[in-house]
Amino acid sequence: INVTPLVDVTLVLLIIFMVTAKLIVSQSLPLDLPKAANGQDIQMIFGVELHANGDTVVNGKKLSGDDAVLPLAKEELAKRDARLASEESALQDARRDTQHSQELATAMSARLDALAKQHQVLTELIAQTEATMTAMRSPQLKIIDLAGGATQPKAWARLFWDQQRQVWHLLAVNLAPLPQGKTYELWFITAAQQKIAAGTFTVDARGAGMLVAAIPPNIGVLALAAVTDEPAGGVVAPTGAVQLLGSL
Repeated sequence: INVTPLVDVTLVLLIIFMVTAKLIVSQSLPLDLPKAANGQDIQMIFGVELHANGDTVVNGKKLSGDDAVLPLAKEELAKRDARLASEESALQDARRDTQHSQELATAMSARLDALAKQHQVLTELIAQTEATMTAMRSPQLKIIDLAGGATQPKAWARLFWDQQRQVWHLLAVNLAPLPQGKTYELWFITAAQQKIAAGTFTVDARGAGMLVAAIPPNIGVLALAAVTDEPAGGVVAPTGAVQLLGSL
């Protein structure tokens, strides 16, 4: 008997079944079926069993009468209150830890800001020092001394005028640190009594301060240089007391 046609038909049917089965599976809808609850996740607070023979069982304990239910109920309530108190204490501890972490983060942020400001001040100080050293090597350097005024007689300063670059370098010593909201300001005064603001500066705890200033050209003959105490940010005309003064 020639079974070749039968085998061919069987193979064709098998291929058809494989293709149709794949299509049927791919067209099926995914279902998120509910799962049985885990018995360990269920917490029984207070269980009461009433049997047909009249017996009463509370949390597995057989009671001698109905009056015994109330003490057991109070006992279970006391246990529940203790658990609630423990959970509340843990919550309070977590809140304190969170507050401490926030305070620590705030302190670290403030410290980083302070370090950034110190870095900026040191960078500016290094730049001013390098500029002053360059001016002191200038062949056209002129040096002017400023003496302390009546309020600060021990203070003094020195002006280095780099005539080649038209830049002034001020080094002040023994000036008293000013309170918050105040600053020192350098002035140049012409022979015509015109007062020209040249910049502000502060001093460290030792009373030392630096300033690099450039003033407009063609303002006339300069007669005096002075330092006054002014509001922070400086002013366009002097209002404070003269702390340093020198003739140019």
